[in-house]
Amino acid sequence: MKFLLQTQIGVEKITVRELLSKIRSTYSIDFLGFVPHKNGIVQIDWRDKSRFEYQNLGTVEDVFFVVNYVKNIPYSIQAKDIVKFIDSRGLRSNIDYFFDVLNPFSSDKKFRFIVRKKSPHSFRRIDLQEVIKTLFNKNIKRVQVTAEEGVKEIWVTLLKNRLIIAIRLTTKIQRQGKYKTQGIPGALRPTVAYAMNFISEIRSNDVVWDPFCGSGTIPCEMVEHFKFKRLICSDVSENALFITKSNLENVENYKRVKSKVSLRVENFFASKSYSDLIITNLPFGIQHGRDEDFVRRFIDKIQSIKNLRQITVLFPELINISGWQRTSKFHLQVKGRHCILQVLRKL
Repeated sequence: MKFLLQTQIGVEKITVRELLSKIRSTYSIDFLGFVPHKNGIVQIDWRDKSRFEYQNLGTVEDVFFVVNYVKNIPYSIQAKDIVKFIDSRGLRSNIDYFFDVLNPFSSDKKFRFIVRKKSPHSFRRIDLQEVIKTLFNKNIKRVQVTAEEGVKEIWVTLLKNRLIIAIRLTTKIQRQGKYKTQGIPGALRPTVAYAMNFISEIRSNDVVWDPFCGSGTIPCEMVEHFKFKRLICSDVSENALFITKSNLENVENYKRVKSKVSLRVENFFASKSYSDLIITNLPFGIQHGRDEDFVRRFIDKIQSIKNLRQITVLFPELINISGWQRTSKFHLQVKGRHCILQVLRKL
């Protein structure tokens, strides 16, 4: 059985690390997914009879259960001939497995079809859609095709010469973070914030600081999923701290660790705060402009903080600090912009 795990472009290798650390079972991984380049997809070939427990994977936005996967569909065929390449018996078997084992939804049979065509085949996307819908209506009695919003979704993708039909198992709340009721422009997606915390390898006796916390996505993911001694959330903007506090209060674990969390309106460069780790999304983008002096001032400040042993930052440029070693580097796409997620440790 195949599952497609969708994350942000560039986070695939972190997702693989997370899988290996959390999932103890029989499976194989392809972090390049089903196209020959990085695309935010991690493919799992699941060979265990038990249920695939994907719910605690923090770097994953969407999970798809693949009910059909066909390679090498000729470019010369018509849409109606695609059904010749589909194993109807295997399709029914996978649909049964979804309803009997995986189904995280209600027993409602209604599914909305989302069809994507990224191939040189001469037929139209709508032609493919009608062919697949007809196939389901004739052969899959447990599925009722509908155009309604807010129901379960089957995604049909013809990508070059490969046809993938998959059921999306995740919901909008899981993708956006249920705590995130308020935000600011440029706020991180929860999956990226989780990835930053995960690769930082936070210890339970660490003091952690996010000095540019914005809407608090990094602190929220930390409070929800990681153990720490103390967490400092600071920003020069009072509104940002208000939003961070509001979002933190929606995190289930916040009441339990509230006494360990400090919220401070302060300028990072003038702050006297200290920590073992800094994990932050450095200000960049249109709303922040380009401060040519910012990186130099940031580096000077980092070197002045006593006991600081590691920083994890997301920024469009590499950060080089004398006496520090870069231990990890990941190239991400964040809101359509190339960024580098990097971890540096003090030598």
